[in-house]
Amino acid sequence: MNNLILEKTIKVLQDKLAKEINIIDFQKENPFTDYFVICETGSQRQIDAVLSGFNELRKKEEIEIRDIDGKASSGWVAIDLYDVVVHVFDKETRNHYEIDKLFYKYPQKMVKEDVSDLS
Repeated sequence: MNNLILEKTIKVLQDKLAKEINIIDFQKENPFTDYFVICETGSQRQIDAVLSGFNELRKKEEIEIRDIDGKASSGWVAIDLYDVVVHVFDKETRNHYEIDKLFYKYPQKMVKEDVSDLS
């Protein structure tokens, strides 16, 4: 897996003030993606800001987006970057679905400030 994509993902989320960023590692278990990155925002506008951040990287050809599913108004947007799938929630929707708990058996890492130690 190219950790550069994961690092760029975390940087976008931090720049757009996403919170509770959790990385779930599927590298040894899933042939379709290496990581889920799950985070929450404070509003629909902030979800849109996160989407804009990823679209800016795509326009600069720094990442490739396979698909974006959902809308900010639903409280949940999934961004498929091939090796990384990003789930952006508003707090209420994340609490409702508890997606982090679905993958309890896989290695997880909550992101603090430093993105240099993501391996």
